[in-house]
Amino acid sequence: MKRTWQPVGHQYNGTPAKRAHLSKIFKRLSWRAPKGSFSLSDGMALEHAIDDLSIPNVSKVSVGSTLEDRNGTYGILGIKGKYSNGRVVVYLLDRGTDLVVLATDFFPG
Repeated sequence: MKRTWQPVGHQYNGTPAKRAHLSKIFKRLSWRAPKGSFSLSDGMALEHAIDDLSIPNVSKVSVGSTLEDRNGTYGILGIKGKYSNGRVVVYLLDRGTDLVVLATDFFPG
């Protein structure tokens, strides 16, 4: 597995301490099938991210985890997808008005 910390999320993942904290949050995520009901904001955020990032064959999603920092509390979302050359996990920060990609994990094969 290769984790890539996305530069767009530098405010939240830009130091080793922040990355370690986020990694702990990522390990605790609860995953579920992408079907069924979600809160309006979570459902819309997931749909938007899947479409904008062109994540294919989504098998699992995660909602409900949070990150607290000096500016507020934000939702953490996760999306698992499958490409022809491997699997991806995308971790997003939901700031309420936009989504920030924090990191991606890629599993070749």
